[in-house]
Parts: sequence; structure tokens; C-alpha cells
Amino acid sequence: MLPGSLVSSDVSAFTSYILVNGVVRDHKSWSVDRDLVGDLPEQVAAVSGIKQATGSVVWNEAPDVSTTAVNPWNESSGWLPKTGDRVEIWAGDGVTYWQQFTGAVDETSGDVFGLPQSSIIDDYDKLNARFSHEPLMRIMPPRVRAAADYRAVGLKHLYYADAALRAAGFYATPPAENRTIVSVPAQSSMWPEVGVMTAGVLGGPDAGATPWCSTYNGPSGVSMADVLNTYSPHLAYPMTEPVRFSMTVGADHSGNTTMKAYYGATDYVELAVAGSRTAIARLNGVQICSLVMGAATRVSLLVKAGVWTLRTNTAATATGSVADPTAAVMERITISADVDSRAAGFHAVHTSTSTENLYTNYTPTARYRMENLSHLGLMDAGPTIEPTTCRDVLEQISKATLTGMWIDEAGVFQWAPSVGLKAQASVQTLTDVDDLRSLSWSSSLLGVRSKVEGSYDLPTISCSRWDNILGYQGNTETLESGQVKSEFISPPSGTDWVGLSQDYLILGEPGASAPSNSGHGSVTGAVLAGETTEEAGSSYLTSTFEQINVNTYKLVHTAGALPTGKKLELRYPSTSTTIWPRWFKEAFPLLRWFGKTDWAKQTLDAAIAGPAYAPVLAHDCGPWVSKEADTIFVQRIIDSLAAEVNEPAPVITGMRVGYDPRRQLGDVITISSPELLGITLTALIVSVKNGADGPYMQSLGVRIITAATTFTTYGEFEAAHADTLTYEQWRLLFPDTATYSTFNSDPLEGATP
Repeated sequence: MLPGSLVSSDVSAFTSYILVNGVVRDHKSWSVDRDLVGDLPEQVAAVSGIKQATGSVVWNEAPDVSTTAVNPWNESSGWLPKTGDRVEIWAGDGVTYWQQFTGAVDETSGDVFGLPQSSIIDDYDKLNARFSHEPLMRIMPPRVRAAADYRAVGLKHLYYADAALRAAGFYATPPAENRTIVSVPAQSSMWPEVGVMTAGVLGGPDAGATPWCSTYNGPSGVSMADVLNTYSPHLAYPMTEPVRFSMTVGADHSGNTTMKAYYGATDYVELAVAGSRTAIARLNGVQICSLVMGAATRVSLLVKAGVWTLRTNTAATATGSVADPTAAVMERITISADVDSRAAGFHAVHTSTSTENLYTNYTPTARYRMENLSHLGLMDAGPTIEPTTCRDVLEQISKATLTGMWIDEAGVFQWAPSVGLKAQASVQTLTDVDDLRSLSWSSSLLGVRSKVEGSYDLPTISCSRWDNILGYQGNTETLESGQVKSEFISPPSGTDWVGLSQDYLILGEPGASAPSNSGHGSVTGAVLAGETTEEAGSSYLTSTFEQINVNTYKLVHTAGALPTGKKLELRYPSTSTTIWPRWFKEAFPLLRWFGKTDWAKQTLDAAIAGPAYAPVLAHDCGPWVSKEADTIFVQRIIDSLAAEVNEPAPVITGMRVGYDPRRQLGDVITISSPELLGITLTALIVSVKNGADGPYMQSLGVRIITAATTFTTYGEFEAAHADTLTYEQWRLLFPDTATYSTFNSDPLEGATP
């Protein structure tokens, strides 16, 4: 519910104004409809998917004195909005105004004898932006052969939701900028959006004494704890180039979080936030300046021409000065957050004067409402996401995890798990005396299910410190003189290749023999074959291997001018003194990766069952809460569904209420009708329809969370007073009962709990 109070009055008098491109425009009426969608039975208080907010405005704009009808062909006839113009609608009680809509004009139409009107839409269409993602593992293989350790990344489905939203232009933490060095949003994973992760310590700074890469609710999104990761910079300049380091810090931060940028082997610039929520700037471990963050949640360190400036999003600053100690370029950045840290949104950026304060001045355009994390499960692996739309990815995750999503009145994208929405406290009580105008209901068997059958994609992971996992092998192709063979290579359905080998060698080239014999890296080659002879043919072969998109590679082999009567065969030789015998005659190419994930669809039944006559409810969790070893989060999700469909439950099918501009999608409200209906309901708002055409009107769609009657049945009375009551016992239980009314007000008085 939007903050603020309505003017107390016996009769509410609402007014509104509309801005078009920031200019107030006169209007006659407006309406806006918002809905949370989903394909679950109406008795289930859970939502998923997204639906565009739409509305209409009838305009009053026209010349004061004119005989010309407003029309789009003659601009002098009067103002008309254009498609794409930005629209804001505000409504209030004359003292305070609350935003009701942010979006754009979709279409304007009119009649020469009437007023023009526009249809308006929110920014849903931004979700049509394209999105793809390489496959990931929660513990990624190293980037280089025989590295000492794997890379601890951490992975949950919120990472993918955040990545898709960022691609669409919605940001819970500030976006990457021009000349970004490293950007790690840290929304349930430490995988970067800019820069390359080179190391990640499994177990975090304490090397495994506590759970690592932990996720907590944070400002606008989530915060991370217990991580230690290293990144190579996207850009590498010396310290003389102005640079800004930034992070977002939760109000509950009580640990130590640091970003260290190393210039050369030993010199480093450090931005730290201590357990006291004090930001500290250090050079090589020596403090340059510090700043108490107070209520701030974002902090930056700007290093420019020897002046170091700490700044928060509340505009507090502190400065210090120190000479640059080295001319070396930036080599790496480490991010460390201990178990009591609550931090995210890590940025390193080379700035200009106009961009120095972008991070701390940024207003988030997305909000992840993660007060309840019980459905935010670990993912041991993340699938390849082939090029698609951001909306498609978000809808997949939303439906799988029962997460509501919508764009609110201010244009901020809301991501809210249903389990958290239902657990909210009620923000308002609506009574039949003051608020309800109508309430329709239905009760049927249509929402009942015999069971909930969950399905999920189970990962099986192969991962190595060596690039020795074979993804593709050729079929001993034969090439004629000058022939070119090109092909696209992709993993088979249900398989993801992870961490392509950095090597692609042709046998016979310098350095190819040792990894080829060891079965490391990707290799190709050929023999020059005649009718009865063969010899090394790699000098006649050229080959390229490149990645086209996240899951497709292009492989090209080209034969040079061959001797007459000879052909190139893409295989190992039949015999050799330098090649290990196991490779003799094996087909080329051999393309290898550091890791591979195979996926298999599995099913699981909820622990709660309904009546046998009812149909089955199938719910697919996909890969979004899957682990190799357990199904804890799949079970939680399907059990939460089963608890709401195992028996019939009446639903509210429509409700008109007195207008209140503060009510929002996702609010929990109380419906109190002790006399008329004898009930008290708590309900989740899943639809808000507002309109101002003379009187201000509001209709709500709700899903019931709890229902309690204010009446007592004979069965309840008898159960409460289990023993046969004598007159003396009655007298002791109700010594002051003088009327039926006083008895009826509390018939369970004196009952044993």
C-alpha cells in the first residue's frame, strides 16, 4: 500500500491530474486496470506470470474559441498526444496525491463531434528485449587447465530473473555504465555481468566453516554474504585514470566487505564497509578516509587525480588525498564478504566528470520482495538459455516458482514470491459499513485436485580441472583438394557444455602433441592418404572453431592444394612414434570442455492429497530449484499448492469498494463483516481496476488467504464443552448471562482450550 493518509472526512472528494511528457493536460476521465495472472485454480492464493497494465484517458484539450474540430491532420486545431508520449496519472484527496500510472500513449482516436481519447499501456513491452545465457554451474570449473581450484559462483533462480530484467532495462542495483571495469549485481550469484571471474573460493572467506554464498533480503533486491571471488577487468588502465568503486549495503550489515583493485602485483585500492556500517577507503591497507553510512544503502569511492572521495546515496561525503604509488595498470579485482556481511551491486567504473555520482544517485527501477526466501532454492546447474525474450525467461521462472511479477504505478518492476506475499501483514481493514459496495462469491468443486504432481529437470554434472570432457567428435571426413567443410556444432538435447577449452590446435603444430596425447583441449588434424599410403597431412589443413551463440559453434576445415591422387582424411594416423597408440585412427576433430550437465525430467508427488474424484494438478518447476542430491525446494513448492487444493473453498469473484488511491497489487487486506456476513477474511489483492469518470470507482480482485467466522456453530459449542453440562455448571460458566444477546456474544466462554 502506498504510504500516507487520506484526509478524514464524511464524504471523500478525490481529484486527479495527468502529465504528458511532464506537462499537465486537461482530461475528462481516466481508467487503469492492473492484474496479477496465473493458471492456478481461483481458490489458490498464489500468482505467476505478468500482464500489461492498460487504461484509457478522455482528453478535454481544445482551443478556447474555435470552430475547428481537433484532428491529427491539422496541428493548429488543438493539442493531441502522440504515440509513445510518456503519461503519468496522479490521484488524491486535494492534499496528498498518489501515482496511479506510469506508461505511454499506445493509440489516440477521436470523433469530430466528440472528445479525443487515448489508450495507455505500461512498460511491459520492454520485456521483449532479447536475452540469452551460457550454461552455468554453482561450482564452475576453472578457466585454465590444471588450475588449483574450481570457481565457487553460487546460483539460484533469482540470478536469472535479475539478468533478464537488466537486459530489459529494469535494475534492482545500479546498471553497468560505459567504461565499466567489473560489474557483479550479486543477486543470489557472484557471476559477473562485466569482467571475467577467474577465481571463487569454495566456502567463502572462512573456507567453508559456514554456508557460503548466502542470500538475504536486501535493499531493492537481495544481499550476499560469505563470498570471496576474483575478477579480471574488462578495461585495464593505471591509477591515473579516474575510477569509482561502489557497492550496495543492507541495513542489517554487521560484517566486513571489501573490494580491492590491484595495480601490478602488490599495490591496491580498497573500498571496505566494516561491521559498524562505516565505509573506509584504503591504499595498500592504509586508511585514506572514512564515512559513517548511517541510513544510506549505497556507497562509492572515487579516486581522481590523487583525491579520494567517499559518497553515499544520502549525499554524505568524506575526502582524503594521497599520491598514486604506481604506474601499473589494474590487473584484478577481489570481492570479499564475510558471513555477517550484507552487500551486493559491486561496480568498478572508469568515470568522467558527468558520471562520477551515477551509482549513488541511482533510483532502482526493479524491486525484489524477498522477505521470505523459502522457495529460493539452490541450483547446482543453470541451463543454456537460447536467444529468446526477457519476458519468456521471466515467465518460465515465475510459473515454476510461484512468483508474482508486475510493473507498479511508478514504473518499478516488482518481483514477489507468492509465499512471501501471503505472509505479509494486512495493510488495511475493509468493512461492510464503510468500504464494501458489492461482493460476489462462488463455491464449487472446480478448484479441487486429487494430488499435485510436480516435475523438475534433474541435473547430472561432470566437472573437471582439466579440459578433458569430450563434447563432440567427428566422423573421419574426407576432403578433396581445395574443399571446404563447414558445420554447426551444438550439444544434443538435454545436454549443456560448460567451459569450452581455450585450446583449438591442429596436430603437428608446435605445442599440440602433449595435450593431444593427454586428451586435453580441442584438437583436429588430418592424414594425407593415397591408395595404399598415408603421411602427415596437417600442413595441408586449416581449421577454425568459433562460438556463434550460447549453444552453437561453427567449425570449418579447409584443404589446401593436395598432390595428385591424394585426399585428406580427418583422423589420427594409423601408426606413429610420437602419438600414443590409443589415438591411432581416431576421428578428428575432438572438441572438449571443462564441464557438462545432462538433464533428465523427473516427477514428484506432493505430500498432501485430495479426493480421488478430482483431477491431478501438474506443476513443472523446470530447472529453477533443482539440485543433484535432493528435492527439498521442489517439494516445498508443490506441497504449498497441495495445501490449497485438497478440499473445496469458496472464492470471491468480484468486489467493488470505496475508492482509495493507495491500494496496490500485492497488498494483503482484511475484509471484516461481523454482522452482515459473520466473517473476517484476509485476502491478497490480485486485481485493481480504478476509474475516474465523475465519481471515482475501484474494483478489486482478491485471493482468500484465511477465513474465520464470527459465529459459533452447535458443533463448535459442543466440542468446546465436551462434558454434559448441569445447570450448576452453566451458572458457573455464564454467571452474568442475563440475555440471549450476551450469551451469543461469546458462547465459548469458559471452554477448555
